[in-house]
Amino acid sequence: MNTMLKFIQLVSGVLLLSAILTGCGKKEETPKTDSTVSITPSKLEMIVSIGRIEPELKIVKLSSEVSGIVKKIYFQAGDSVKKGDILIELSNDLERAQLAVNSSQVQTKYSDISSAEANLEGARIKMENSKTKYERLKSSFDKGAETKQNLDNANTDYLTAQKEVDRLSCVVTTYKKQQQEIVQQSALNNVQLQRKFIKAPSDGVILMMDITAGSAIQALSSVADFAPNCPASVVCEVDELFADKVVLGDKAYVRYAGQTEKLAEGEIIFAAPYLKKKSLFADVSSDMEDRRVREVRVRLTNAGKLLYGSRVECVILKK
Repeated sequence: MNTMLKFIQLVSGVLLLSAILTGCGKKEETPKTDSTVSITPSKLEMIVSIGRIEPELKIVKLSSEVSGIVKKIYFQAGDSVKKGDILIELSNDLERAQLAVNSSQVQTKYSDISSAEANLEGARIKMENSKTKYERLKSSFDKGAETKQNLDNANTDYLTAQKEVDRLSCVVTTYKKQQQEIVQQSALNNVQLQRKFIKAPSDGVILMMDITAGSAIQALSSVADFAPNCPASVVCEVDELFADKVVLGDKAYVRYAGQTEKLAEGEIIFAAPYLKKKSLFADVSSDMEDRRVREVRVRLTNAGKLLYGSRVECVILKK
């Protein structure tokens, strides 16, 4: 009996302890609400991207239209040049010889034409004389004062003179056509000669020229880097997250990476109408695949100390 009573007391204690623990561990239910909490992002003040200093009209890769051997180099890297200045001359002895032959041929044809025109003029005078004689004899023949034989002979002389005039006219025309063909061939040969010269496309500065006299170059292969005279600019790639925030006319400045000093200021003059793979400043190939970028070009002022090709940070202001 005592054993049964102790068992009942033990069970009752366990149940009471369980109820107490359950009550203590029960969490208070949070009342439901229909309101939504929204977080307003802070206003974008600037966009920072990596850029490279370039001429606004970009660096031009100079090349030759034809292959050849470098005969002479007129300017070197760092030299300022004017539009049309000859920078590099390729061997052109054959082209010059062809032009010399053309010049001689043209002069020969001038002589041929002059001689043929003189002969033509003489033939015309002879024809006119023959015509006058024929007409005089015909008048006499009509009056019965001249024989039919003399009239026929005069007519034959007149017709023969006409044929000679026609022949010499054709000779003059042929010589003139031949001369024109030679002139056209000379013009073509001159074009071939001019292709042996690499000239400055505009006023500017030669940045790099990696050839020497006597070296061979291939057609359309780059032989020099040329910077046209124009304002300096920075071309940069803006990450796709901020690409739609870029607007033409936005103010910007450049600084060296990790520094705060402004090197030059300017404004956006170009923003590409599409996104592309990161290309200009990717350090590893995977960078080029992870993100897409928008190319932006900023025209700079007071950028005289910046060297073309310098890598900088471009800060686009959005205030």
